[in-house]
Amino acid sequence: MRTDLNPRIYPDTEHWLYRRQFILGPRPFDKFEHWKRAKLGHDLFLACHPDLMLTRAGAGNLEMVVLGYLLDPYDPSLNDRQIAEKIVNECGSLEDIPGKLSPVGGRYAIVVRQGEMIRIFGDCAGFRQIFFLKEDECPLWCSSQPALLSEVVPIEEDKAVWQDLADLPMFKNTTEYWFPGNRTVMKNVFHLRPNHYLDLRTGETVRYWPRDRISRYSVEECAKKACAVLQGLLECATKRFDVALGITAGLDTRVLLAASKGVAERVYFFTHTHARLDENGADIRVPREILTRFGLRHHLVVNENPMDKDFERIFRKNVTAARTRIGLNARAILNHFSGLRKTPLVVNGVCGEITRNFYSFPKWYPWKGKSLATLARMPGSRIAGEEFENWLATARASDSCGIGLLDLFYWENRNANWSAMSYSEYDIAFESLSPFNCRLLIETMLGVDKKHRRMPGFELHRQLIRRMWPELLEYEINPPANGTERVLQRLRGTRFYDVLRFLKFLHRHYSHNG
Repeated sequence: MRTDLNPRIYPDTEHWLYRRQFILGPRPFDKFEHWKRAKLGHDLFLACHPDLMLTRAGAGNLEMVVLGYLLDPYDPSLNDRQIAEKIVNECGSLEDIPGKLSPVGGRYAIVVRQGEMIRIFGDCAGFRQIFFLKEDECPLWCSSQPALLSEVVPIEEDKAVWQDLADLPMFKNTTEYWFPGNRTVMKNVFHLRPNHYLDLRTGETVRYWPRDRISRYSVEECAKKACAVLQGLLECATKRFDVALGITAGLDTRVLLAASKGVAERVYFFTHTHARLDENGADIRVPREILTRFGLRHHLVVNENPMDKDFERIFRKNVTAARTRIGLNARAILNHFSGLRKTPLVVNGVCGEITRNFYSFPKWYPWKGKSLATLARMPGSRIAGEEFENWLATARASDSCGIGLLDLFYWENRNANWSAMSYSEYDIAFESLSPFNCRLLIETMLGVDKKHRRMPGFELHRQLIRRMWPELLEYEINPPANGTERVLQRLRGTRFYDVLRFLKFLHRHYSHNG
């Protein structure tokens, strides 16, 4: 069955428009008849798409509203309401809630209220995105996308942002672009970063994590704890959803495949093709070999190019500056599962990179906003330099908490924008989950010395696989396509490679900044 978005054949476009999104502001949002609605306090009104789960829980004068879903890895029997009630009952104030959410996975935005204090914050990785409109003559609004804000308040494109970023190689030559810091392409609309909350009374954003020094772990200690969380989260997910795991030859999906061993009969394993991947590619060949060996079926989702016009029109309206590559993926996966009459929770390994020492540069280098802009492939961008300089003002304390500054930079900037944007883009087609999106899990893995969680060996990640499904290590991870790639793979992570990479960064940085 093909899901046809042509309004003459499939008239319920409200089902697809702003799917799985929400809006919160000072007056009711009544544009869409079938949206869910709730009132918070006496002057805040919430509305969300029917396919976005909404849960309320309260204890005393403390109230919590969850937009999305929660997973408790230590008690897979609990549903959203039970988890929310448990958290609220264990908290004495708003300040306690982020800590109580630490072991919880899922994808959510949470509004918490105590008396006149009211705040909103997202999940650990920021995958349920939160944007807010802040200008002097307009009351505060927040939503899941800038485009939805434009339904209630006139907002304009910020041409200065486009002029600053449009000529950067990342924006000109790839569909993998992302916007720096909390800036968007709309005037006075900002993006809330992970590890921060938005005060809905004052419009101020406040960092709430990290504050204390994280614990240190050996590889073995971490693996034991991390495996329990990953396996518990997949157990939760398969109890409550039709789970489909996107699988490749890569490291993060190999870890998740290992974690799925106990629930594999309840998982639909698939890989989707794209412009650079056909059926002979390692990302299809390797998972197919693995799954066949263990009596599991591997499914192929074939991308269509171009997108049909009805789908593309709504896709681009739903997400501001939506990227074509993700739209093609979303459409292909939607078509595939519509044919099976399934609405899956699609699981992937996005944000696992936070734990992998993605930017392995010298700790002694004096990072500034401009140098971080170069690191982020935005060299010479005035806006990126300013945004990252502002970020540094509260982020530098991370070192005293035992968290590398560049690990936090990847988490709160690249991951929170590049990766999180894809989750919003996929919302038109399916709900998503990354089991790595769990603060307890990320904290625990960052507590291991970086030499054990970086390329080329990724000792910690291999130990996770070894504990959960050791036979999976018999298959090469990201096998190189030729001899040149194999040589480069062996060089990555060596001191020579790191020095060469750093020198290349310095050349690029100073050639753009003098």
